[in-house]
Amino acid sequence: MKLQITFTTGLLFLILLTVTGQDIRIKGLFFPFLEHSIAVENLTNKNVSVQVTYQNQIELGDNVYYHHRVVPSIRYYFSSDKSFINRLYIDVFYRYVFIRHYPDQSVVPFYNYYSNSLGLMGGRQFFLSDRFLIDFAVGYYYIYSGKEWYNFSDDNRHRLRIDIKFGVALTRKKKIKNLPPTSVCYQRRDCG
Repeated sequence: MKLQITFTTGLLFLILLTVTGQDIRIKGLFFPFLEHSIAVENLTNKNVSVQVTYQNQIELGDNVYYHHRVVPSIRYYFSSDKSFINRLYIDVFYRYVFIRHYPDQSVVPFYNYYSNSLGLMGGRQFFLSDRFLIDFAVGYYYIYSGKEWYNFSDDNRHRLRIDIKFGVALTRKKKIKNLPPTSVCYQRRDCG
């Protein structure tokens, strides 16, 4: 029930983002039968954006784990005349995780685990063309409530997060270059 409420809230938030956005980017990653993720980023200001990510992952083995993650975040992009610094960003995120664990040879059919985390990431977006991009980030998060697997301990609440996504900018705003002023004769046809 918690996952349905979180997913519905995230979906409504996603719809609001795409309706009001000036620069919308859809990103994702897909590994067949193992993991997929989709993210929608809305650049609400020149340097600030809001993003919502949904990730689904399956761990196969003696035990089977189904991971579902909803990750809303706020990003700040650095702007500079230097091209390397121009697309660097800092990302503050909240991470909600629901895991269903099917243990091997157990009396209990499955276990459910929930966790809530806060984190900070740094990354960069690389535009391959006018529309296509790669988003790469590395960060760190802290699990402040819940747990993520059966052997979880309180000493193991800090985690590294590495994120890579491929995407497309749907409504990317282009910079308008300074054009020379047009002459009056060009606008009027009666000039000689």
